[in-house]
Amino acid sequence: MSIEKKDKSRFKWKRVAILAGVILFFPAILYLFWGMHEAHASNAAFSKFSNAIIAKQYEQAYSLTSIEFQRATEENQFENQQRNLMSKLGDLKKVERNSFDTEEHRDGWTSLISATFSYERAEKQFDVQMKKEGNQWKVYGYSDQ
Repeated sequence: MSIEKKDKSRFKWKRVAILAGVILFFPAILYLFWGMHEAHASNAAFSKFSNAIIAKQYEQAYSLTSIEFQRATEENQFENQQRNLMSKLGDLKKVERNSFDTEEHRDGWTSLISATFSYERAEKQFDVQMKKEGNQWKVYGYSDQ
């Protein structure tokens, strides 16, 4: 076999190997980027929710909660919870995300966000569970630490 044919054969196998690598790793890379997209969307929805609470726009904040949340907590109950917190701790001044974990499960995307809620007189740590409903991220629940 001539040197020219060996070079062409090596080049062909290199192309096949590169193509196989792209085919095998492309879905993983695509999934990674999609996960980053979902994490960003979840964090954006959380920011809308927390900004609505800071602005005392409880109706808007409640509209950003999931169907399950709304079945378990009536709007006036949600509003009373927020008002009670502020009567004890002062107005909510800012909310900072400490960490988040966004994952896809069989029943859809979820995100757990740990955040510090800074009130006038104290800070409270909350874990906020987000869930994707259709194309929108919603607050599924929250608990203080």
